[in-house]
Amino acid sequence: MPDEEAKTPQEQIKEGIWRIALQTVVILVAIAFGVFIGYQLWGDAPDLRLQAGALAQQVQELKNEREAQGAVQAMCDRDKTDCKSRLDKVFEQKEELQKQVAELRKQLGG
Repeated sequence: MPDEEAKTPQEQIKEGIWRIALQTVVILVAIAFGVFIGYQLWGDAPDLRLQAGALAQQVQELKNEREAQGAVQAMCDRDKTDCKSRLDKVFEQKEELQKQVAELRKQLGG
């Protein structure tokens, strides 16, 4: 291996450029490997993804349950309105019958 002093300045510059290029490549590979490992361990967040999936499913179930409860509420309101109208009719019939009974009592008593 020839001595550094025996090399020409052009060879020394060439070796210096290769050394810097090699060091740059090694540093970039190390950084890329660190980013890859970090992404695999923390960046992808597999636990959070599973938790988010479970929560999304729970939200969907609650939405479906709310829709079902809304349908039940609508049926109850409809039945309530129907019962109220029937009760009003019964009270009207009761008043009419009471008037008829009062007339009949007048006719019998008077």
